[in-house]
Amino acid sequence: MALTSSSLLVKHSSSETSGASASEVLPFRSPQVPAPNPLDADGDRADNWKIWKQRWDNYCIITGLLDQPEDYKCAMLLHSIGIEAMRIFNGLKFSDGEDRNNMADVIKKFDQHFLGQTQEFFEGFQFNRRNQESGESIDEYVSVLRNMAKTCGFCDCMHELLIMDRILLGILDDKTREELLSTHDLTLVKAIEICRAREAATIHMKALKNEEINKGKGTQKQKKPMKPRDRTKGKQHQTETTRTTTKKCYFSKQVHAMRKESCPAWGKVCTSCGEKNHFPTSRKCKDRSVHVVQDDYASDSSTSSTGTISTITVELCHDVNSAQSQHPLIYCEMLINDKPVRLQIDCGATVCILPKCYLKNLEVRPENVNLQM
Repeated sequence: MALTSSSLLVKHSSSETSGASASEVLPFRSPQVPAPNPLDADGDRADNWKIWKQRWDNYCIITGLLDQPEDYKCAMLLHSIGIEAMRIFNGLKFSDGEDRNNMADVIKKFDQHFLGQTQEFFEGFQFNRRNQESGESIDEYVSVLRNMAKTCGFCDCMHELLIMDRILLGILDDKTREELLSTHDLTLVKAIEICRAREAATIHMKALKNEEINKGKGTQKQKKPMKPRDRTKGKQHQTETTRTTTKKCYFSKQVHAMRKESCPAWGKVCTSCGEKNHFPTSRKCKDRSVHVVQDDYASDSSTSSTGTISTITVELCHDVNSAQSQHPLIYCEMLINDKPVRLQIDCGATVCILPKCYLKNLEVRPENVNLQM
């Protein structure tokens, strides 16, 4: 029993010793995330290095890499940083107090290489001229200012105050700037909260205005579209109105509705020209010439054979003395020197003119004769 108990005590003490040793040296946790991508040595090298360094710090915390030996951490750093940065590392010079296998010393050397060439006054100049861009939110603007302030050499006591001053001068909205200036005991936290509140209110007001505009468009009076039956009725009404317009007809010379069914000449045969759908007295009649010219003048003159006419009778009724251009001219034939001459009948003329070639040596005597139509 004594041996057994002693053996148990030995086993117990050995387990305690192993537990103590295990608590002193923690095993390396397998990384659950991949290492950062290789460093981009082109472009803005200073900004690329700062971003890569920040990602490396997060990677070390997640994987527990800080608990490993220095040579292991340094090897992991150089493995992840990429080929271009490895070439830069090979050209770096380490002093007596610096170790090439120490991760902190290697990162310090990279800081001097990538950030040592930057001038603090130039970084401050870039910081002071950085204004909020169009479409950039206040959170994005503050994040940019914080990153730029890291390389400006600002002391810790003035760091937050300088960022607040830049926000006050660089924001786009003048009303927000006015509210910041009127706020008592303004701090960076208060300034960011005020800018966020104003930004959200502006977005909400735009949304409300757009909704009101859409409602206004919907409530506007619009012409009610006619139904297919209503449109047909409208066309029929227009057609009936057009057809029922009264006017003097060219076919019958009567006033009636302008449609063929209302014309008294529709379907009739003209007794003058033999064509259909008009009367002999209409303008559409093709036979509108003077049919009979009677010589009723009895003169005691021996020269009556010249054909002087005192009376003309026209069988058809025409508007001879009309100024309307659509009426055709009316002619008659007379014998002058035993030759037929076609003369125009114009009772409105004061003087009748005859070419001299028709008269030759014939004497023209004045006559007081009235032509009756």
